[in-house]
Amino acid sequence: MSKVITLNDIAGMGDKKQLVLSKDMIITPSARDWAYEHGIRIVMGDDLSLEGTEEEQGKTRLLNTTIDCIVKQMKACNMPVNKDEMTAIVKTCLERMNCIVE
Repeated sequence: MSKVITLNDIAGMGDKKQLVLSKDMIITPSARDWAYEHGIRIVMGDDLSLEGTEEEQGKTRLLNTTIDCIVKQMKACNMPVNKDEMTAIVKTCLERMNCIVE
């Protein structure tokens, strides 16, 4: 299962200027915004190499888009976004799209 990186996960990075995530990791929009505001460059696994088929890259884009939409909806409803709830929601969404989630 993919790991979701939240704001809380990266807030304690200290003086690091780059965060390298494997291509199976997902970063929330708030974590991405925080990193940008603090001058931290995010490097995704896809940026490190050209590995992965077009289908795998498409799945990653779909997953990231799904997460972005969920976070936006939760914020619009004034719901707090936490890691465990986000993981459960994303898993449910993927299962409803007939994806196999381990």
